[in-house]
Amino acid sequence: MTGIRITDFSRQTILELIKAEQQKLGLSRQALEQKAGVPKDTLRDFERSKAYIPRADKLQKILNALGLEMSITRKLMPLVFFLLIAVTATPARASFWDKSKSDLGQATVEVAFSPDMGATDLVVKAIGEARKAIRVAAYSFTSKPIAQALLDAHKRGIDVEVVVDKSQAREKYSSAVFLADVGIPTRIDYRYAIMHSKFMIIDGANVETGSFNYTTAAETKNAENVMVIRNDPALARQYEADWEGLWNESEPFATRY
Repeated sequence: MTGIRITDFSRQTILELIKAEQQKLGLSRQALEQKAGVPKDTLRDFERSKAYIPRADKLQKILNALGLEMSITRKLMPLVFFLLIAVTATPARASFWDKSKSDLGQATVEVAFSPDMGATDLVVKAIGEARKAIRVAAYSFTSKPIAQALLDAHKRGIDVEVVVDKSQAREKYSSAVFLADVGIPTRIDYRYAIMHSKFMIIDGANVETGSFNYTTAAETKNAENVMVIRNDPALARQYEADWEGLWNESEPFATRY
């Protein structure tokens, strides 16, 4: 028997684990819910609705009822929880998990939200932590604090490069214009209807991502989220590979001054 640490927290993989154990034990969904002591249809709702996330205590009861030792750490934020599951399993069960995926057990996660709940501040904080390099992909970019933070990083010797959507080439007051004018390598991606990505890779180990555009409107008017995952080089490599594709297909942003 081999101890395997599972750190893939996707809804689908949790469902796959539950179903695999149900089959081994010959338990119906209702029988499993009764054994776990959770309300009827907890599993049905989890299967049918992508938006539904069961309470951490319910999920723990279900997995414990299947004979899986586990602990749950839940951050105090809406609909977000993180699992660390220690599973006693045969090597065959390991085939459920892709070893190339990031090990979130070695990473830390910090989140913020908008409007006016610290989204911009978290992005600026992440930029300020850079020691070597920052790679930026941005759709709409008009945030002065974020542009200034990138300029400050550039001034202290950080290697900063930026790719933005083609819409920024037409914006009179785009931060992309500001960044290009101060000497930060900036490119425009004309390939897509919308280059809608918004993320940063910092020092090849930290990733900032989420729905949050780098704009004042996103900070003050929209419902948005920002997540910074630190100390996860495997995840950073995946984002950096995508960023490099965007960079290579893009055209240099000509300075205006």
